[in-house]
Amino acid sequence: HGIAAAWAARTDAARSLLSNVALRHSKRAPKPRNFLGPDLPKVGGWHFDFRPMQQLSVGPVPELSGKRAHGVRLTGVDVFSVFRDVPVTEGQGYVLDASLAYHISPDNRTQVSLSWKDAEGRSLGTQLPLRLPTGDSEGLRRIVLPLHAPEGAAKMRLRFVVSRQYPGDFLDLHRVALFEGGN
Repeated sequence: HGIAAAWAARTDAARSLLSNVALRHSKRAPKPRNFLGPDLPKVGGWHFDFRPMQQLSVGPVPELSGKRAHGVRLTGVDVFSVFRDVPVTEGQGYVLDASLAYHISPDNRTQVSLSWKDAEGRSLGTQLPLRLPTGDSEGLRRIVLPLHAPEGAAKMRLRFVVSRQYPGDFLDLHRVALFEGGN
């Protein structure tokens, strides 16, 4: 994991392969829902998939809600994912660099999932490189994960998956970037 340590120590402003690293919300009104669940914010480049629940809340991170809301806060989740697809090159190394805050109760599962596909859209497998620990992040935490595109990979689905939140649990995604990290 020397790649992640070296990356975390970097101070240059490398360019992320992802657009909307700060998860900025569109100025347009949230997307209205026609079934149980909250109106969802429009977060360019990012998608939401979830099981509707009465207590589910999805919105900007409260302390980032200035002139233009950004970040994504999830509370009251049964099952929810925030995801996007990214073109990749087989054999290429990548670095996921994300800033987040959380509170996770013992039965809550909050993790990063990677699904790899070939150029024809066939699955090459799924990895779970990180499951956040039970407890409180005690403020903003930065995670830096080295990733490696498997042989034949052309696309990766990067997904933050949350399940079984209890009262007081939350996930705040402040920033999510992906960089080429070498072979």
